[in-house]
Amino acid sequence: GTAQVAAAALVAAGATAAWHVRRARQPRSAPAASNADVNLDIGQTVTVGAWREDGTAQVSYRGATWQVRHAGPAPAEAAASRAEKSTGCMRQPYPAPAAAAVRAGPWVVAALLLDSASLYYRAYFALPETIVGPDGAPVNAVRGFLETVGALVRDRGSQRVVACWDDDWRPQWRVDLLPSYKTHRLLEDSDTDEEEVPDTLGPQVDILRDLLPRLGIPVIGDEGFEADDVIAGFAHHLRGPVDIASGDRDLVQLVDDRVTLLYTGGTSASRGGKPWQVLTPASTEERFGVAPRLYADLAILRGDPSDGLPGVRGIGEKTAAALVSAFGDVEAIIAAAGDPGTGKPMTPAVRDRILQAQDDIRRAEQVVRLRPDPRWESHPVDAAAAADAIDVAESYGVGPAARRLLDIIT
Repeated sequence: GTAQVAAAALVAAGATAAWHVRRARQPRSAPAASNADVNLDIGQTVTVGAWREDGTAQVSYRGATWQVRHAGPAPAEAAASRAEKSTGCMRQPYPAPAAAAVRAGPWVVAALLLDSASLYYRAYFALPETIVGPDGAPVNAVRGFLETVGALVRDRGSQRVVACWDDDWRPQWRVDLLPSYKTHRLLEDSDTDEEEVPDTLGPQVDILRDLLPRLGIPVIGDEGFEADDVIAGFAHHLRGPVDIASGDRDLVQLVDDRVTLLYTGGTSASRGGKPWQVLTPASTEERFGVAPRLYADLAILRGDPSDGLPGVRGIGEKTAAALVSAFGDVEAIIAAAGDPGTGKPMTPAVRDRILQAQDDIRRAEQVVRLRPDPRWESHPVDAAAAADAIDVAESYGVGPAARRLLDIIT
């Protein structure tokens, strides 16, 4: 679980230094679970304390204390001979300070918020239905879900885990604003708003809902709220760094300096061959072309078939990104369309399309934009594992996976 880090040391007064990370690479031989232990974003600055004689130092990063060890001489000594007097900084000479980062204390992530439906659907389709319980019924989604949560916690060091639930997967107030909202997921030949769920997945969802609280992971949802809404509330109200695990791009809009999205959607190639892509403000903008706070505006213009969001006719990803980059949110884009003097990328054809669709854009904005509800501010998120957790897990046929998860989160 080590990392090779190419960095430049900016030596301040005394023996402290700020390291500006240019690149962090996980060695091929290191276990995947250790990625987050050394996951430093491009441009991230960490503070290195005084170097000891044995070549180790304490590092403060994202609220946690880490220990780093130099492959060569202590950096202050090596850099001192190459001080760049013109800038007042010192650079570590080649080879770069290849440091083996090891936890010296707990990695402080206040909470890992699970988009539960996204994760159990992913597990269901990823693992074979030959994984069964004592009664012969498939438990592939349950096992995959538990294994995924264990990997996330082990990787990120989360202090607590919250399973955010779709108590209302298609709230009526959203349907009233956008009748096409998730219509493609409705159960066929039914007069109800029931979601179409694979026959062998439904019972496994019930198992998870029963088992997770026994493992010390509260299941939280409410009528009129999707899991996305619950996540938005907790992400806003909880203190400290927060991770969100989901394959739903709607949650990109919540990413900021404190909130990180562990994006499980897309293809393995798009995630760099990893089970999830760590989306920070910088990596979000690199991937989608807009800042996280403007991702919802991009989706409103472009549309999103997975949610039945139609978008604006004739505006695709590239044009939507150009408009958002140039003008900002959808209200600013509508205002720019109404101004005859606005230039590119507001072409005459795009202007007409925006103005014709402005009422639909505003309704879609109310559907897509996630706003924290105050009810989640005082909602408890801590839970203890029940004494019968493993016995119950064994009865469902997922005892080993539950035991591994408990070992990680307790």
